[in-house]
Amino acid sequence: MNRLDAPLPLLLLLLVWLLLTVASFYATSPTVAVLANTTQTIAAFLLPALIGRAAFVATRPSPSRVVPAPAPLGLLSWLLMAVAYSLCILVLLRVLEIPWRNFKFNDPVLSLGISAAQTYAVAALATAGVCVAVARASPAPSRTRSVCVAALAMVVFGSGIDAIVGTTPFVEWRP
Repeated sequence: MNRLDAPLPLLLLLLVWLLLTVASFYATSPTVAVLANTTQTIAAFLLPALIGRAAFVATRPSPSRVVPAPAPLGLLSWLLMAVAYSLCILVLLRVLEIPWRNFKFNDPVLSLGISAAQTYAVAALATAGVCVAVARASPAPSRTRSVCVAALAMVVFGSGIDAIVGTTPFVEWRP
């Protein structure tokens, strides 16, 4: 296991991202707010990748035991990874809008449509379902299965963040 495979960098990045989110929410200086927002945005693009990497490393087979999966399943697993990454980034960038709105307009409440939330929920459930189906169809010690697990981890993380933020007073639901 090399240093990138350890869970510590992932946990540190998550902690830095959360601290910057809180710090930027209470920022009064424009310089601090812009710096925190820029750093958060960069971290929002890295965080799903590190979560996927950690899940991939946790489930990947040893190189001597790898069983090749059929090519269409491998291609589909990488496509699912890209979709899961996109879904996760969309949620994280939406969360970052709360401190930005608080600094810019002094109004930390997001106005979200229920239909948009339902569309995200359907996309996340469909992605997760296809990930599970592809993982079950691929041979047990294969990279395809590990990629599907990584994609599923990203979808679960993004959906968890979405559910947590959706229940806070920072979100106003409109029909």
